[in-house]
Amino acid sequence: MKKRNKIKVYADTSVFGGVFDEKFAEASSLFFKQVKQGRFQLIISDVVRREMEDAPRQVREDDSYF
Repeated sequence: MKKRNKIKVYADTSVFGGVFDEKFAEASSLFFKQVKQGRFQLIISDVVRREMEDAPRQVREDDSYF
């Protein structure tokens, strides 16, 4: 059986906030579900990490990302 490598995906801050935006919630939630399932390897930059520190509390504390 051939082992598949995870697809590496870079996400900026808007992808995290998309979970709470009516327009993007469904797609963003599906994306993070697939990250949790191991389909994708999530890549974020130090800039995104810093921006997340200043994000609204619900965005910072949501556990659906990982």
